[in-house]
Order: sequence, then structure tokens, then C-alpha cells
Amino acid sequence: MQRKPQVSLRPAGTADEPLLHDLFGQGRREALVAAGLAEREIELLVELERRAQDACHRESFPDSDNLIVEADGVPAGRLLLERRAGEIRIVDIVLLGEHRGRGICSRVLRMLQAEAAFAQKVVGLRIEAGSPVQRVFEEHGFRAVAADEEFVELAWEAGTRRIRPAKRRGHRRMRGGGRRTA
Repeated sequence: MQRKPQVSLRPAGTADEPLLHDLFGQGRREALVAAGLAEREIELLVELERRAQDACHRESFPDSDNLIVEADGVPAGRLLLERRAGEIRIVDIVLLGEHRGRGICSRVLRMLQAEAAFAQKVVGLRIEAGSPVQRVFEEHGFRAVAADEEFVELAWEAGTRRIRPAKRRGHRRMRGGGRRTA
């Protein structure tokens, strides 16, 4: 079994610009390649779109913290977070493809939930309707509190029951609640 990485957060700096560019571009590149654009055009569009998104985030969330998610000391993603009076708002969270599926997002969510529980705050975020990532948040106790055709608003409050993920392969439940390896 693979060891879960040590996860930490630190403020983003100018040295993180290439990472932030890669994080934003990883989702956009496929669509732009499929549209038949040249590599140079793709690079320019990705950078323009990233700058536009950053400007929108700065305007909409002026007090947000731009954080780098590190796994075992290696930059693995970005968390844009705004701490409000009664809420810790996840504005954006994204991991590089090679760091997905390692429990990093789960660790970040648990860190935010611990902070929110201590401060008696809600953790909230908005995601695109139909996004497969909604399942990850629901597994950590987030619940849909509002929705329209484009977006779903999710929230977590201390005391919300966490949904147990599906059984792990290789394990079966034994009578009495113990586990036995298959």
C-alpha cells in the first residue's frame, strides 16, 4: 500500500508562476488542441485566460489567500481560499494530474474542516453542475445547499456526518465490524 503524502500549504510567490500556468493550462490544452490551434497560439491563449481568471478572482475575492499545496515538500497544486466572518470559502482548488488520486485533496479538505470546526465556521464552495468532483466533497460531508443549471453550492458544517467511501478492494467486512483481507 502506498504511503499517504505529507500535505502542507504555503503562500504562492512569483517563483510559482510556471506551476500556476501549468495548473490552469492542463484543462484547457486538450480543448485548444482539438480546435486545431498551433502550440504558440495555445500558449498565448492559456496565458491570457489565466491572467483574466486571476484578475476576476482578485476583484471578486480581494482578501483571498493564494496558496500552493505541497505533497512531501513538492508543489502539487493550488488552493485559493477566502476566510470570511462565518465561512472559509474555497474559491479554487486544483492539483496537477500526476498528484491526483493520492489523497492530497482529502487531506486539504480535512485541514480546512478542522480549522472551520475550531473557528465555528462553515466551509463553502461553488462547482460546476454535473462535475465529477462533487462526489469527493460529498464523501467529506459537504452537502448541496443551492443549485441552478450551471453551478452547485456546497457547504460543510462541523457535526456533518461524513459518508464512508466505498469498500476498498481486498477487504471484506467481518461480523463484528473487523476487516479481513480477501
